[in-house]
Amino acid sequence: MGDIGNGGISDTESFKGKVFESRVFDSIPILLRFVGSLKPQPLEVEKRAIEVGAKKHWHLNILNGKRIVGVDGSQLRHLREFGIPFGAVQVAKFNVVHGERDYSVAFKSKWVGLESNLDLERFNLELEALFEEMGGESYLFYDGSFVLSFVSQLRRDLREKYIDAINLLLKKSKETSTPLFGFVEKSYARDIARDIAEVYYDALALTETLKPLEYTEPRICEREVAKAYKEKVCFSYLSLNRFSPVRVEYPEWMVDRIDEFMKVVAAECMVGSTKNYPYVLERAHRYAVIREAEREAIGRIFSKISGSTGSLKWISKRI
Repeated sequence: MGDIGNGGISDTESFKGKVFESRVFDSIPILLRFVGSLKPQPLEVEKRAIEVGAKKHWHLNILNGKRIVGVDGSQLRHLREFGIPFGAVQVAKFNVVHGERDYSVAFKSKWVGLESNLDLERFNLELEALFEEMGGESYLFYDGSFVLSFVSQLRRDLREKYIDAINLLLKKSKETSTPLFGFVEKSYARDIARDIAEVYYDALALTETLKPLEYTEPRICEREVAKAYKEKVCFSYLSLNRFSPVRVEYPEWMVDRIDEFMKVVAAECMVGSTKNYPYVLERAHRYAVIREAEREAIGRIFSKISGSTGSLKWISKRI
């Protein structure tokens, strides 16, 4: 067992960077002791409670007559196996007027060549769907974060395109007074917990702090990429049930009405199947995904075009 026996690490301070003369599995006891030593106390944060009264179906009353829109997308990687230099992106926009049996779904799709960045194309198409709803009487939900930390790893021209797109989205939301939410069900952001212990993230550290239907006071995101935005991004963590709190992001202009807006977010989650994720995003995701049957059909079509030179290995893989 090497370092894991009696002659092993005596304090967790020396755990990081230590090379063990063992398998990774055998070092798990030390990892657990190390993580246990870093377990933080419940975070002390300013928080608010969503007032819903004693009504059982409070969420339906809040949503009644409101038009809610959810946008999500998916993509099909370039089919190089078949000599086809194209990929595809597909976006679904699902909207519903609660209490009126009024709902619809709209699609956008695009074939993308090898010269283009498929992830950026999907992102732009999702934002285009959101732009179409600006200025109406709608609440817009985007499946993901507005704080694009990953762009720091991209080359400069791609990074600027992402940032410019977010700047325009936040600006349009403010100009048209259109409520806009970036929803992250499982967030690993460390905007609050970064000063506690480096292995803990906000949602985990706040699990014992927030009771159901409580949320943290709005905070401005101070991450490096967010400082490049012309409009500030704010965020709150919202507890809906026994799961870890979800992260909700929104433009700064919404802070003055945040109690009203967070009621809508919580209510929209309550009508979802898990009660932890907005109903409109559940539906948008279901429509947006490029299904396995569609992938296989596309593969068969291209295999006929490319003949025996093609490979059907990817078709056998399941999502």
